[in-house]
Amino acid sequence: PTNWALLRGDAEASFYRDLGAMPAKRLAVVGSPDEPVSRTAPPASDQVVYAPSPHSPQVLRADIDVIRCALEDPVRVSLHPRMRSPEYLQLFPAEWVIVDAPNTSTYLREHGAKAVIQHGSGVGLEALALGLEVIDLCHHGERPNYPYISGPLVQVVHDAHGLREAMDRLPLRSDQRDERIAHARSWCTEPSEDVVKTIADIIERTSTSTGPGEVLLDGWSRYLGHGK
Repeated sequence: PTNWALLRGDAEASFYRDLGAMPAKRLAVVGSPDEPVSRTAPPASDQVVYAPSPHSPQVLRADIDVIRCALEDPVRVSLHPRMRSPEYLQLFPAEWVIVDAPNTSTYLREHGAKAVIQHGSGVGLEALALGLEVIDLCHHGERPNYPYISGPLVQVVHDAHGLREAMDRLPLRSDQRDERIAHARSWCTEPSEDVVKTIADIIERTSTSTGPGEVLLDGWSRYLGHGK
């Protein structure tokens, strides 16, 4: 339980309301406090970018096997910052190219991508905000890690056959760039310097109040006697 939830977008607030967060007025959509980025569209590219997360080697090997079985051409690999150790680097096929970039978002803004393949990562939200295609690897029996990962604007695949089909559909989805950006912004609004001030104002207001006020409870509230 907490007193306020400062959220990044309307879809995020709706997600928590649907989980039973109450009172809803304690869900404040403030936006993203990140640094503002360029709105310029990334350059066109025929390269597929794999943006792995620091999962276990077993999970990563399964992802790599799916990609190798589905795609004929080598892919570009944009590593998570915590994956630059030899333990991770040795997992990737020799013909795959490890890109030199401080982070995936920067690489995508500068180079673009035909599609970004991930396994339950927040980087997909950054790619969608650039209007890029995102394909999420979600193995059989799993569900996506984040609620923004949902069709039709994010293709979720479970095996090599599904990944091949997703790649084949890309030409039919080329006119959905604006929809992908709107989907991303519904979960995380465009970064703005005003967001930090909004957050500071709410913190200041709550810190000077006479009491903590109402407690914001999530879906567990029904088991605590607060829900219906």
